[in-house]
Amino acid sequence: MAIDIANASSDMFLPLKAVVGALSVLIKNYDQTADNTDRIKEIEERVDSLGGILASPVGDQDDEEKARRGALRKKLDDMIAKLRLLSEKNKFVKFAKNASHAKTLNSVVQDLATAVTDYQTSIQQGTYENVKKFGEDTRNVYENTKTIGEDTRNVYENTKAIGEDAKNIYRETRRIGEDVQDLIGATELQLLGQLDPVHDAGYQGGHHDTCLPGTRQSVLDWMMQWAENPQDRHVFWLNGLAGTGKSTLAQTFSGMVAQAGTLGASFFCSRDYLNRKEIKNIFPTLAYQLACRYPAFRNEILRVIKRDPSVARNSLILQLKDLIVDPLSSTNISCIIVVDALDECVDNQPASAILSVLGRYVNNLPSVKFFITGRPESRIRTGFRLPLLNPITQIFLLHEVESSDVYNDIRLYLQKKLTAVAKQRSDLDVSDPWPCDQDLMTLTKKSSGLFIFASTLARFIESEHHEPNERLQLIVTQPDNTAYEGVAGIDPLYTQILELAFSGIKDTEVFKNLGRVLGTVILAFNPLSREQIAKILGINVSRIKVILKHLHSVLLVPDEDHKKIRVFHKSFPDFLQDPKRCSNPKFLIDTSTHHRNMAFGCLELLKKLKPNPCNLPNFVMNRDVRGLPELLEDKVGGGTRYACGYWAMHVRFSPLRDISALALIALATKFFKENAIQWIEVMSLENQLESVVHSIHHLFDFLRLLNVFTSDLYHLAENHLRFTRSFFPLIQQSALHIYHSALPLSPKSSMFHSTTLQKEASIMGFHGRPETWGPVIQTIHSGFFSNSATFGHWIAVAQDCEVMICDAITGASRLSLRLENYICAVGGSPDGSILFCGHKNGSVTSWDIQTGGLVHTFSLENEDPVKKISISRDGRFLACGSSDSLVHVLKVTNEGQLTGIWESSSAKEFCWLGLDKHLAIARGVLVQICDIVAGTTLHSLLMADSISAMVYSQDFNELAASLSGFRSTMVIIKPQTGTSTVLFWSLGEWSHFAFSPANEIVCGMKDGRLGVYSISKKCWRHIKHPHTVDFISTLPNKTIVVGSESSGIQLLSLDVRDAPSPQSTLAVAMTTFDQGRIIAVNPLNSDNIELLETSTMSNVFTKRLRYRKNPLNCFLSASLENRLVLCCFPDSQGKFCLELTRFKSHDEEWNVELESAPSAGRLSPAGTCLLTLTMHSESLSADIYMGGIQGHLNSRQRSELIDPTPPSSHLNQKHDSTPTTTTISSLTMLNSHLG
Repeated sequence: MAIDIANASSDMFLPLKAVVGALSVLIKNYDQTADNTDRIKEIEERVDSLGGILASPVGDQDDEEKARRGALRKKLDDMIAKLRLLSEKNKFVKFAKNASHAKTLNSVVQDLATAVTDYQTSIQQGTYENVKKFGEDTRNVYENTKTIGEDTRNVYENTKAIGEDAKNIYRETRRIGEDVQDLIGATELQLLGQLDPVHDAGYQGGHHDTCLPGTRQSVLDWMMQWAENPQDRHVFWLNGLAGTGKSTLAQTFSGMVAQAGTLGASFFCSRDYLNRKEIKNIFPTLAYQLACRYPAFRNEILRVIKRDPSVARNSLILQLKDLIVDPLSSTNISCIIVVDALDECVDNQPASAILSVLGRYVNNLPSVKFFITGRPESRIRTGFRLPLLNPITQIFLLHEVESSDVYNDIRLYLQKKLTAVAKQRSDLDVSDPWPCDQDLMTLTKKSSGLFIFASTLARFIESEHHEPNERLQLIVTQPDNTAYEGVAGIDPLYTQILELAFSGIKDTEVFKNLGRVLGTVILAFNPLSREQIAKILGINVSRIKVILKHLHSVLLVPDEDHKKIRVFHKSFPDFLQDPKRCSNPKFLIDTSTHHRNMAFGCLELLKKLKPNPCNLPNFVMNRDVRGLPELLEDKVGGGTRYACGYWAMHVRFSPLRDISALALIALATKFFKENAIQWIEVMSLENQLESVVHSIHHLFDFLRLLNVFTSDLYHLAENHLRFTRSFFPLIQQSALHIYHSALPLSPKSSMFHSTTLQKEASIMGFHGRPETWGPVIQTIHSGFFSNSATFGHWIAVAQDCEVMICDAITGASRLSLRLENYICAVGGSPDGSILFCGHKNGSVTSWDIQTGGLVHTFSLENEDPVKKISISRDGRFLACGSSDSLVHVLKVTNEGQLTGIWESSSAKEFCWLGLDKHLAIARGVLVQICDIVAGTTLHSLLMADSISAMVYSQDFNELAASLSGFRSTMVIIKPQTGTSTVLFWSLGEWSHFAFSPANEIVCGMKDGRLGVYSISKKCWRHIKHPHTVDFISTLPNKTIVVGSESSGIQLLSLDVRDAPSPQSTLAVAMTTFDQGRIIAVNPLNSDNIELLETSTMSNVFTKRLRYRKNPLNCFLSASLENRLVLCCFPDSQGKFCLELTRFKSHDEEWNVELESAPSAGRLSPAGTCLLTLTMHSESLSADIYMGGIQGHLNSRQRSELIDPTPPSSHLNQKHDSTPTTTTISSLTMLNSHLG
């Protein structure tokens, strides 16, 4: 190119060469970014021509020419600086896209032209020929420069177009940025969705009307003064009786503070909605609303969710701390939080759980206020009286507002409501004003201060289906009734509304349908629409409309068929279900009958379920399905969705003594055979898979009450329960993996292989799947644990200083606590409300399960580690054992407070018996049954060896004890009679055991196997378990909890029928004989004593005794040195005999009758001394017989050993049953024999 040649020329004027070089770079870059190739070539030719003019050399004597070129050099240097500045912009692309840069280029070109012109002028004083020649050259330069300017202007126009393109690119980039922000927002919403909030629980849901303008003004002013005063108390309790307008005031107040910009969040509780009456939903929902309102709070809460995705399922105290307190504290947000109708939440605690945890943290939130409404129920009153909450709570008693103010408010309310009716009804011909003052006064008086009464009156009169004045006269002409107080006051009004709505109707079918519809409305576990009711009951929607047409004064009935029907006030369902209040049987709702009707309707709907009802693609994960709730509503339908969630609860509450129960069982059986898998699929899509487990347990409760556990329905439901729990994580994430994975992996012998797999042609079975269900149902906790216990419907798992509470039905974790002290033992109250922990520092702590808060700490005096905890069946007493063999009994209050009342020493083992005040204590070979209230010992029983562990069967009044010297031997004791049976198991030693509700003893073997002994059938069976058993406990429905350090905590099924029964032996007495063998008396053949190998329990030798023996009361002892065996039996005449015989010989050594029956006896190793122990009513005595081996042991010495009765004044005193000094020598022989 020309410009390249000019630039490369060494003869070119150097400053111009620099300018040309810079222009060359810029123009080359421009050439790469714009489509102006021809124009650039012209610019290059002009520059080349200019370079030729200045290429001629200057002579040494031509000073003027040098000066002229020096001036030109200076100007060109300035241009070089400008061009260098432009070149430092890196690339001409950026330069060309900037209009100001294009102008700069144009300026450089113009400056170049001017400089050349000035140079031309300066040499005009030279020779004419030079001037003429230079003039021509200058003219050429000017023309070329002019052309360059025009070209530059063209470049500027092109650059301007590029700028427009850049603007478009900017707009597109901005739109992409907005899309990215939308994506980030959607991701954040998805994370916030893990809080599982109740979206319609806020005041925006409009569940309640607001106060009419001018009414309740004094109350609202009081509340707003509290809200606006930052120095006022942090908590406001609007306390009012039913019907006094608490929720209406809360709705109005929420709107007012929202308009003022100070409302942070709100939760309106309701017992009509399952998700709005669960206290566990309150704090996550409030946190969700706060996150939506405050960006700073949202950032904090997102960090919490990322750290702990299951934070919404934590205990209340952790929910409050992590979701509300910490984020609000770190962001310094000032707001008001509203919780309405707290009394309508399900809460079994003596003090409201929400208030209990709120009291712990409310002082940490100086800028946050809590507005709470609730009836003055006991738990609400107790909650607000808590020491931490009471000083900071402002209480407003709504039912104690000045009666004149309430009267005027109700009068104004009625006047406005009824005046509006007169204006809206063109067909109403009444006097003006209507209603008159007298009628208003009568209506106000009848309301007796209850706004619910006044609003029900207004709704009754304004019914669009009736003439309002006629209805008004029906009310005002009724005689006054002084019973218009509280709940009873509204009953006559409800009766009148119902009777007027259906007056003159004699058709029983109408009342039958009325009962079905009303029963469904008030008994539904979630509100239903007309469409849903029609599907469940099989009634036409139009008929439901007719039935509900006259009940708009007591029900909130929307015009749209798909919207939910709600009860106007909770007093109406209470009235309909109480025969003492609803005296007309036509309107009385029999609860169990209507639950049965709804159960039938729900099961009929479930028969229509089909696989993959939403037509989802194969293998899709539930979370990847967009708009899933809307899709389910469209494809499954609201009525069927309700049936899926609640059919089992309606079955549970159905009548038991009714032939319809059999029909219900038949329908449920058909459902489990044909549609249960599709039901599980829908529940997975609903994210309610846990409800499948709960529903089947509700069905089990129903069958248990009917005593039909052997039915096909029970086994079908049990199979589906095993199926759901075995594949729970998989099905929870993907409903369609029921067909792709879970069913093909089900055991070959299960019903799913034989029926469902054949029905679903798309399902292919896998090779190598198991033949039957294994014993393991579910793993609750993996890894190490220090202690575990079951109580109520919970499983507690302790590890060092942490304890986790899991749902025993579903296995889901519900609570996690980190305590300050190491946990050595755990237990809990039978109702599952309180957790007890025994600690290494000698303290016992009690914890509220619902809130996760500490209730009380009780410290033992000796400060030894608490190794064991046992709670009485009624939960009133707690026994704890420390490492120094002391047993302490503490009294437990309903709130979990602990008080020490009794203690006993030298106790190795203990457990509570059937009567809650009776405690069994093991001291070596002695078992004492103590009444800890009376402070007496009821029974003392002697065992063949010291006791290592004891458990009690609450249902069958039997005590099982394992003996230290015989780890494969167990004694079953009847505490009331003192009789016992000894069990031998040939398969090895057990480490832990427990009673099942079916009166079976479940033993954990050291090799990991589980032995199950049926006391009624007197036989053993075993269950395979691969790990050593470190903990074992039983649950209802043939389920056990097994703990192992290697496999963690697992739920196992006892209903495993394919395991062979091992050999077992029964005995009423036994003793060790020599290494590896024992001597025992079999109750089935008590004439003989048998020598048995302990490894196999096989018979080695049998010796027949002289007299026929009674196997219920006997003992054995052996002298190994001389192969002697001592037997003590009552003979056929009831006399007790001692028989000494040499084993493996048929010769009888001797026998002797005794004065009283000894409880135990021991031979000395040489066989020359016999010690017998005899229980008396007040004491325990020892008899010592001395004699030779060949002769009778006839020399006797008696010692009184033990007074088994503890001190009568037992409170805070020790119960010491240590033998006296005089008997120590007598016991030495016995103890040495016991080892």
